[in-house]
Amino acid sequence: MNAMSAGSNARTWQIVSDRLLEPRAPTPLIAPDKGDPIAWYRQIGDGLIKALRSTPPGTNVFCVTNQPTVGAWARRQASETSVHRWDAQNAFVMAEPIEHADDFIVEIFDHLLPGLIANFGAPSPTGTIGLASTDEKLAWRASPMPGGVGLERGHSIADVTLSGTTSDLFLALWNRPAAIDIVGDQDVLRQWRRAIAGN
Repeated sequence: MNAMSAGSNARTWQIVSDRLLEPRAPTPLIAPDKGDPIAWYRQIGDGLIKALRSTPPGTNVFCVTNQPTVGAWARRQASETSVHRWDAQNAFVMAEPIEHADDFIVEIFDHLLPGLIANFGAPSPTGTIGLASTDEKLAWRASPMPGGVGLERGHSIADVTLSGTTSDLFLALWNRPAAIDIVGDQDVLRQWRRAIAGN
């Protein structure tokens, strides 16, 4: 894994452990000059997992999603860590598909994006995006709404439609290389990717 993923895990660990209700500048995180960086990363990951497991999921804490709870952080970190796991494997040309990609796709549109748009100034896309899974036979259509996003299940016409495996659809939303077919307005796709990235 990388320092970005470790930093995200460490910040979430602090939020959950301290039950923070407002964002706070994170404690600086510096990888050790000596020692095993993998052991360092695992220590942070283990601390986060212990904090999540020992805190009721309904506990209110600050969160970047539209659900200010510990349970929302568990979903968010599972999704984010899966992307960084893929990044690390892809650097060595051995990336495995994302597990639970369908759940992570729904989390993006139902919880992450509405939180980023409403509370953190992420740009709201101006068009609709459709996703068609070729392996799990699932489909979604996301539409911009005032202060958030509307997500429909099922096939319907969109300004841009992505088709591919569920894992590749999830990776494509995060602007990772993915074997997908794109039909429609690619500028709309760029808008959704920017919103998801928070910029």
